Amino acid sequence: MTIRSLCVGCLFLASQAVWISLEQTASAGEPSRSIEIWPNGKAPGETLASGDMELVTDRRRPFRQYTNISIPTLDVYLAPEEKATGAAILVLPGGGLQRLAMDHEGIEVAEWLNAQGLAAFVLKYRVPASGDVATMDAQRAMKLIRQQADEFGIDEDRLGAIGFSAGGEVALRLAIAGDQTLYEHIDSVDEIRSEPGTIALIYPGGLRQRFRRGRGPAGEAPPVQLREPFAGSLTRENVPPAFLVHAFRDDSLNSLAVATRLKQLGVPCEMHLFAEGGHGFGVRDSSLPLDAWKSLYSHWLRQRGYYDPPAIVDYSAEFAQRLPVQGPLPVFSQYCPNATSEQALIAQKRFVMSRLQQETPVGFKGGATTAVAQQGLGLNHPVTGVLFESGQISADESGSFLVPLESHPDTVVETELGFLISDGADVSYKLTSLEQTKGAIGAIVPVIELPENYARRMGVTPTGVDVLAANAGAARFLLSEQRWNPDEVDLDSLTITLTRDGEQQYQVSSEVAEGGQWEAVRRMINQIIDQGYALHSGDLVLTGSLGDVKPAQPGKYVADYGKLGTIEFEVVRSTDDGTHE
Repeated sequence: MTIRSLCVGCLFLASQAVWISLEQTASAGEPSRSIEIWPNGKAPGETLASGDMELVTDRRRPFRQYTNISIPTLDVYLAPEEKATGAAILVLPGGGLQRLAMDHEGIEVAEWLNAQGLAAFVLKYRVPASGDVATMDAQRAMKLIRQQADEFGIDEDRLGAIGFSAGGEVALRLAIAGDQTLYEHIDSVDEIRSEPGTIALIYPGGLRQRFRRGRGPAGEAPPVQLREPFAGSLTRENVPPAFLVHAFRDDSLNSLAVATRLKQLGVPCEMHLFAEGGHGFGVRDSSLPLDAWKSLYSHWLRQRGYYDPPAIVDYSAEFAQRLPVQGPLPVFSQYCPNATSEQALIAQKRFVMSRLQQETPVGFKGGATTAVAQQGLGLNHPVTGVLFESGQISADESGSFLVPLESHPDTVVETELGFLISDGADVSYKLTSLEQTKGAIGAIVPVIELPENYARRMGVTPTGVDVLAANAGAARFLLSEQRWNPDEVDLDSLTITLTRDGEQQYQVSSEVAEGGQWEAVRRMINQIIDQGYALHSGDLVLTGSLGDVKPAQPGKYVADYGKLGTIEFEVVRSTDDGTHE
C-alpha cells in the first residue's frame, strides 16, 4: 500500500523545458516558477508576435494587458503545503487572441485557486495568433504539467482547465482535440496526454457570431448555434464535464450555444446565467449576485473530487484497480485511520465516478438497515451503494436465472423488495411524508441482491466505513419480471421464503422493517439525497435484506414472495470442462 505524500520537494530542471526562475518561494502575485514550454523557444504554428512581450498602453482597462507574446510560458503557482489537495487547474486568460488580461483572468485566478488548496498553472499563450496556435500552446502546457506531476505534488488525473473570454475558446478547443496533438511530435513530452479532466468556460468568446442588442428587425432572435469547428466537433466522447458562467448583459451568446449543444449530447454541464454584470468580471469581488460563481465553481469541483484528501484518492484508485481481479483488496480504514462515514462516502463517490465513464448507474442499495447490524459495524445509520447496469443478471428463455461464482466467489444471497422511481419523476429533495414517498414510487418488484462480502479479500473484518467506501459490496442483482402497483400491495403483510435444493434457508415477514416498509423506503431515499445523489425515472431503490444473509452455494434457489410471485435462480460453479457443478 502506497499513500501519496503531498510534500513537494525541489523541482528539477526538465530536459524538455527551460526554467526562467529558480526561486523556491515567491511574493504575492509572482509565480514560484516560469517555464518556457517549447524547447529552444521554437514553437510550431504561426503568430504575428516577435521579440519581447509588450504591455498594452493604448487600450485603457482596469487591469494589465500584454501582447506580442512570441515565447509562451507557463507560470507555476503551487498551493500552500498545508492546504494542497493534489488537484490542479490550467488557467487561460482572455484577450480576444490579440492580448492577454493577466491580472483578473490570470494571476488573481491562481491566487484564488491556491487559497482553496488547488495548484494553478497560468499560461501566457502566443498572441496575436489563431485559436489553433493558442491550443498548441495549451496542449504542450498540459503535457508538461502531467510530465512533472510528481515534482509539483499533483494528481495528473485531477487536472482541469479554466478559460476566460477567448481563453474559454482555447479551453474548449483543448478539450475537443482530445488525444490528437495539433503539432508534429517534438520529444517525449508529446507522448503524454493533454486533455483536461474538466473545463470551466467563463464568458467564453469566439464560439459563434457576436450578437449586439438592438441590431436586426424588431423581435428578431439570433440563432443560438455554434460556428465551426465547434458545431461539428463537439461529441459526448471528447468533452469532459463542463462549467459555464455568463452575464445576461454580455452581448455574447456563446455560453448558451455551448450549453445547448452539450445538453443535446448528454455531456454533464452546469451553467449559470446572472442577470447583472457584463463581460470580463474575472475573479474580482463584486456585490452583484454574479460574485457567487466562484463558490459555485468550487462546489462543482468538490463534487468531482478536486478537494478530496490525497489518502482517499489513493485508496479509491487502488480499490478500483484491484476489484475486477481476484486478490487482496485495500482496506479504507488503513488508509484513513479514524475515518468518518463522510470520508468513506467521498471514497465511494470517487469509485463510482471512475465507473461512470464506462457504465450506467441504475439505482441504489441499502445495507445494515437494522440497529443490530449497524451496531456490529460501528455505525448509527445504514450504508448505501450504487448499482450499475452491468450488475443486472437477465433471465433465460424459461424465466430462470443463472448465477456463476467464478468471478464473484464471495457472493451472498439476499431477498429484498425493490422500488422503481415513477416514470417522469425526478427526486432530488428529501421526502417528508409517506404520501410523498408513495407518490415517488411507480412500481414494486421482488429482487434478489447478490452483493459481495469482501472480508476474505480484505484480510480483516471490515468496519462500517470500510463497507461504505467499498460501495457497500454492490455487485449483481436479479429482478422479477413482474411489476406491482404500490397501491395494490400491503408491504407489511408479506411472507418471504428462501429455499435451496428444496431445503428452507429462512422464512421472514416483511413487517420486520423498523417503522414499516414505506418508512424504510423514505429513510433510504432521504439518505441517498443527503449523500449528494439524486434519483431519476426508473431508478431502483433496494431498502436492505429481508431475512438472513446467506453465502451463495451451488444449488437451485426459489425465493417465494407470496402474492408477489417467485424468483427461481441457480448458483453454479464451472468445472474445468466447462460444465456446471
